[in-house]
Amino acid sequence: MSEPIPWKDIAIAVMGTAGAIASLLLVLIGFLAAKAETLTVKAKQDKYKLVAKIGLAPFFAQAAIIFTSYLWMLNPTSSWLLQFWTWGFGAAMVVFVVYAVIATLLM
Repeated sequence: MSEPIPWKDIAIAVMGTAGAIASLLLVLIGFLAAKAETLTVKAKQDKYKLVAKIGLAPFFAQAAIIFTSYLWMLNPTSSWLLQFWTWGFGAAMVVFVVYAVIATLLM
């Protein structure tokens, strides 16, 4: 039987995963913003800009997870921080997937 994984190891993994997702989101947002600037049709330009702006929501959700898991590592007795990053990571993943689907369908 294997030993349970220590919470600090999970927090490090969550920080890394959330950071990777946030980085991917910034690349996608930058691509959409650059694409919007090259378009000549105002309606299409506005659509790309809107999708790029909506991408900030999952980006900030991932940033909040990184920040709270970091704070929890500095104060591991805080049950509020532990609950925030454990449940928040799942919620942020859902927001990321929903955004990915919406962005794909709007293009």
